[in-house]
Amino acid sequence: MSEKKILIESESPVCPVQALVEQTDEAVYFYLFFYTKPENERIKFCWVCNRKLAPPVLDPNLMQAGKAPLMPAPYVLHKLSGIQLKPEALEIVWFEEGDGAALLENGSLLAVIPAWGGMKDFHGYAKYASGTGPFAWEMRQAEKTLLDRVNQARDFWAFLEQDDFWAQVQDYHSDVLEGFFGAHTQYYAIDNDKFPPRAIMEGEKDGIVYGCTLGVSLFRQPVIEMYDEAPEQHRRIEFGFAAEKACSDVKMQAYQCASALAGAMHEEQIFFAHGHSNTWDGIEGFHAFLLVNTRALPQITDAPVYPPFRDDPVNLIWLVPVTKAEYDYLVENGADALLACAKDVSRLHIYDGQPKFELP
Repeated sequence: MSEKKILIESESPVCPVQALVEQTDEAVYFYLFFYTKPENERIKFCWVCNRKLAPPVLDPNLMQAGKAPLMPAPYVLHKLSGIQLKPEALEIVWFEEGDGAALLENGSLLAVIPAWGGMKDFHGYAKYASGTGPFAWEMRQAEKTLLDRVNQARDFWAFLEQDDFWAQVQDYHSDVLEGFFGAHTQYYAIDNDKFPPRAIMEGEKDGIVYGCTLGVSLFRQPVIEMYDEAPEQHRRIEFGFAAEKACSDVKMQAYQCASALAGAMHEEQIFFAHGHSNTWDGIEGFHAFLLVNTRALPQITDAPVYPPFRDDPVNLIWLVPVTKAEYDYLVENGADALLACAKDVSRLHIYDGQPKFELP
């Protein structure tokens, strides 16, 4: 029986993901265990090195016997007889999104499982992999980019270890929000006293009540780089809700939705962007929230504007209540088609108790 030994393990600071490096008699593998909803639990893995002589071709008998397979010789860069790792030299660094990680040995990259690891035939990158092996791909071409991301992540986690990091984040948001609507009138914690800290700051301006989250943009959104050609433009967001004061009694429903979306982002490894929607029956006469990005609709000028955070733009995503008919139209025709039906785009984000769209 092959003896298994865990060389190092680590928990993601923000996602329900555990990383560990497991050594058997045959090989060393890097694993990410995703503990989300039971139906979505999954494991990602990446080969690190062989500890025995590399076979000329893949040996299916090892996998059938429940053993970690050896990487075939054509895909191995280290000596074919195998190598040994020193556990004390190993380190795991989580990327800023919290759903991908890198394994290092004495500061040098050994293996990386990015967010897109586990898709199709790609599991991750490994220092000792050659070409597109069955359990890891060659790292050489991607190494500089990956190392840059590791260094950025180190800097980010170091920032979060500062005693006053949350005070710095609060000051950043206070400058933006109070610069827009004046002194805030309410402040709601929405983190349930758990990390990461998040809140909603509320204020009034010209008869409009505004509530915006603060702290959501502290972390990059997970998985967005798998779907967005320019993820750096959209990976940091905050949620906002605006309502005429006479209609602002519904604000807590919007705040609850914003809090739920903020929590789901890393808990379930999903992202939110302009045109997305979320069903929510808490507001009478309405069925869902349409997510509207101020930066995507320049007609909306009555909104806070954020300076970059860690060199990324911060996107303010408004929660716009939509009726069941509007939601059905959105599902069938897409967000662009629904937005084209807006009565007044400049006030689309301000709830007044009335539907915002004239459907054909």
